[in-house]
Amino acid sequence: MSDTGSTKNAIGLEAFYDDTPDPLFRAQRVFVAFLQGLFAKRPAGRHRWLPNDEETEILIVGQSPEVLTTPHKRPVISVVRGAASWMGTSQSGVLEESMLNYDWKFTDMVASTVTINCLAKLPVEAQKIAWITFLALRIFKRLIQRYGQVHGLGQQMQLGPVGQPIGNTAFSDWAMVQVHVPFFVQEVISISDNDPNYQILLRDLTIAVKTTLE
Repeated sequence: MSDTGSTKNAIGLEAFYDDTPDPLFRAQRVFVAFLQGLFAKRPAGRHRWLPNDEETEILIVGQSPEVLTTPHKRPVISVVRGAASWMGTSQSGVLEESMLNYDWKFTDMVASTVTINCLAKLPVEAQKIAWITFLALRIFKRLIQRYGQVHGLGQQMQLGPVGQPIGNTAFSDWAMVQVHVPFFVQEVISISDNDPNYQILLRDLTIAVKTTLE
């Protein structure tokens, strides 16, 4: 199992048309699934996660705490992805180029961050949940890198101080501790000038851009 994540297969123009989840959404889902699996192994009475929302002792969701408008008696872990940016790891981004067939393969790294919000009524409880999360992510980072297809997990990971949620009256009197987890995703795109779909898309985009300037 590689320490830097799994190898990324090249995608083509189908990425613009199909409904396959994007790599950032996939990564977020893996973080949520990992935390659900982790807390499912906790003893009963100690923040044990169960698939049934009515029976679980801790709610683990892939959404911002601001959208959880219903007050909860149980602690909450919310997994939220932050902004993403191209890293520009090479000047042109061209990984492979065939002048004979007019084929190109572009690659670059996308940097992003997942913020794991750990909310509980008591500060010591929120801190404990955050510490379990912080520790487990470091120990099992290779598992997440493999199935989340991410790189660099664990580098510059931060455990924040105890604070309070902002902008959510449902949790206004609760404590919150955030775990910030930077990661990278490699994107590889293969394009051929001989592909008629590429030529059609290039033509239509050219017309759309030129029309606005005329």
